[in-house]
Amino acid sequence: MFGKTLTLCCARCGEVFETKIPSRRYCSERCRDESRQERLRKTRARSLARADGAGPSLAQIAKEAREAGMTYGRYVEMLRRGDRD
Repeated sequence: MFGKTLTLCCARCGEVFETKIPSRRYCSERCRDESRQERLRKTRARSLARADGAGPSLAQIAKEAREAGMTYGRYVEMLRRGDRD
């Protein structure tokens, strides 16, 4: 199925590795697992911040999106990228 060997850079540690699978992002299971754990920690931290009232509520974000003339999804993506005034 995959015949050509590719040289890729690990998304976690930056190490160069060879693979025949073009969608592979990590050089090892360890890098893949550590990256997944990091993403989960960030997700949990954001959830806790919202639960503690540290961040704006969903209703507040939706209101800001309407005021900006945007859909909620586009507004949230803009915030995620850091394009806010």
